[in-house]
Amino acid sequence: MRQLNRIEEGATSKETIDGNRDIFIEGEMAFMEQLAPEYSGIGDRIDKDFTSLGISDNDLAANTSPVIVNTGNSFLIVALKNEDK
Repeated sequence: MRQLNRIEEGATSKETIDGNRDIFIEGEMAFMEQLAPEYSGIGDRIDKDFTSLGISDNDLAANTSPVIVNTGNSFLIVALKNEDK
């Protein structure tokens, strides 16, 4: 919206599925308020997730495990050893 000059710099807001979020726009950057993150493991679906991503546990960064992070929407976070995957 900013790139199309439909909104100005400064404070605005956005209605999301789980409530209103404050947004601050500065230049080409936008900062949106998020809920505090909630973390959970992926449990017994790890093999399905790895298969869908084309990775194995050997591709994970040392001492890490995949985790689901939710700040209003859930995202699967997987730390990899390198960018090749």
